Amino acid sequence: MSSIFGGGKKKPTEEVRKSGDAPPALSIVAQGAVVIGDVVSVGDIRVEGTIDGKLVCKSKLVVGNKGKITGEVDALNATVGGEIHGTLTVRDTLQLLETAKIFGDIITEKIVINQGAVFTGRCKMGKEAHDMLKSTPIPDLLAANRTKKDSVPKLETLRIE
Repeated sequence: MSSIFGGGKKKPTEEVRKSGDAPPALSIVAQGAVVIGDVVSVGDIRVEGTIDGKLVCKSKLVVGNKGKITGEVDALNATVGGEIHGTLTVRDTLQLLETAKIFGDIITEKIVINQGAVFTGRCKMGKEAHDMLKSTPIPDLLAANRTKKDSVPKLETLRIE
């Protein structure tokens, strides 16, 4: 039976389960939620509420139509339908939906802008962005909050309304 379904090769999900590590979960900032402070996500994150602070997403960021971020954003990939006020750095592909509103600079390898999207700022992409992103590491927002004896970051401010 294993030869029919890939010659007995392990699927990536089986390897993850056996190693004991769970795949990164989807994080959601729900509509009506307000996060004040910096946010770091290893897995995908969807923002339907408000974030007032820096956001680092090492996977895919989705900002829904009602989502709003005020602060610097750094993500691997992003689809934006809401508002971002601040520099938006996307290391691979950025998609601006027709309801997107970006007030700040964009740095990305590739961009897709749907008709109706609003963008006020400067944009760097292609080779210029590639060179800049290659020489700029993903920000480690948690480093400043770690103590020497404990690698778990200390939470400074989180308010959900």
